[in-house]
Amino acid sequence: MAEIEKVKKRREERAIEKAQHEEEMALLARERARAEFQDWEKKEEEFHFDQSKVRSEIRLRPYGKGGQNLLMFS
Repeated sequence: MAEIEKVKKRREERAIEKAQHEEEMALLARERARAEFQDWEKKEEEFHFDQSKVRSEIRLRPYGKGGQNLLMFS
């Protein structure tokens, strides 16, 4: 009888350990996803900033695309 109780207790302990491990893995996955999102968000902001600089450079060219500044420099 004592051996059966030990087996039951060990089974319960393993179940608890497994649940804790799964919880830790889920937490790590959430942290990893959050870090990836922050990295993606930063890259997107940099891309938009770079694109705005490129658009400004094009507008400031004397004969840039579309000729927006053609009248200003004539």
